[in-house]
Amino acid sequence: MAVPKVTGSASATASPATGLPERFTAEDGVLYRRLAKTTLDTARRKKVTLTVAINDKPLDIAVSCRGDRNAPVPQIKVGNRMLPGARIGPCVKNMQLIALPLPKEPGRVTVLFDATTHGTSCVRSRKDGPCEPTVPKNGVWTLGVYEWTPPDSPIEPPAVKAFPPVKGYRALEVKTGVWPDDSVATVRVRGGQVIGTDQLCTGSLARRLKVTVLLNGRATGVGGDCGVWEKGSYPMAMAGTKIPPGKDAELTIRFSMAGPVGNRPVRWSAGFWEETK
Repeated sequence: MAVPKVTGSASATASPATGLPERFTAEDGVLYRRLAKTTLDTARRKKVTLTVAINDKPLDIAVSCRGDRNAPVPQIKVGNRMLPGARIGPCVKNMQLIALPLPKEPGRVTVLFDATTHGTSCVRSRKDGPCEPTVPKNGVWTLGVYEWTPPDSPIEPPAVKAFPPVKGYRALEVKTGVWPDDSVATVRVRGGQVIGTDQLCTGSLARRLKVTVLLNGRATGVGGDCGVWEKGSYPMAMAGTKIPPGKDAELTIRFSMAGPVGNRPVRWSAGFWEETK
């Protein structure tokens, strides 16, 4: 399949609003071809598998759903293990794409979708009333595996919007980079204070970039997905890290991605703020 010449930049992966078509072209010009598709109706069964032959092209899992927004959400397992960083959102018609890392050995890969729920839940109509069991919600999930064709040359991600002022904090420094060439942003901070950190990303795979905050090289437990700000108000997701008193420290924001980048780099901006009193 020929790869079209891509010019300009792209900010997000576009996909059809509903269903899982045999083929589609993402907003950045990358071509997707469906390898397999199945359906999981949570009212009738809880598990389903897809097995596909693989080559050297990157793979994505695609999901779409009809039914109650609160329907059970399938977990994704590959080789009896949870797929790292894979989180399917609630039951909605719009296609969701999730990276499927290639196994080390070529051949075939089997993906298990498991919507089994554990335990029961109940709700109270009034504070001192009885807890009535909830009625299970159901959804019909359409599940698929796609391969995509990496472009011949890297697609330039657009510029990241500037961080706005944050109430209660004083801006210290903003660092930028393009992943995977740039994967860390580090600043030296004074001890005995709280430092806020936040991140914004652009590019077709921006929502796949993960963030981990380190203090003197050790994980702080702060992390998550890189924010994407295309329109509307600033999607602030600032997290505070307390710096021990007594001496300066190094605070690092580390970026990573589970799946392949395939010439679709992500531009990031990392902000550091000092809490004011």
